[in-house]
Amino acid sequence: MAGFKGLHTEELIPFAQQASPAGAAADIHPEYYLILPRMFDENIRNKFDEWIYTLKTSKVKSEFTASGIKEAGVKLDMLKMEPDERKAYERFQEVKANEESILNTAVHDERIKIAKKMKAGGMDAITTAKLTGLTVEEIRIL
Repeated sequence: MAGFKGLHTEELIPFAQQASPAGAAADIHPEYYLILPRMFDENIRNKFDEWIYTLKTSKVKSEFTASGIKEAGVKLDMLKMEPDERKAYERFQEVKANEESILNTAVHDERIKIAKKMKAGGMDAITTAKLTGLTVEEIRIL
């Protein structure tokens, strides 16, 4: 009998299945998960439980390590903000990203200037790459 099986309790919840010709595409069943946060006992046993806890409580504990859960926590915190506070936070993030971009561009430009001086001084591309953080190809193009 086909059905859903509980992840922790292994309880089988059957579902109706229509008969179809053997080998028909309908015989192939993908894996489905019924997530019932209200029934979750908040006992964290694995990374899946971390997500269920987060769905149930809208909180991410600092010890959680499931993929993407920290980002979800940041988003949840942002969604809890008042509209004005959220706009200010989004503006702050935008300004921060712009400043990081400007800084990265300036650092890269400075590395290129230094690499040009090293190349003009006769230093080989491999050593220049190690010292500047640029690639050998970038240095050869200079």
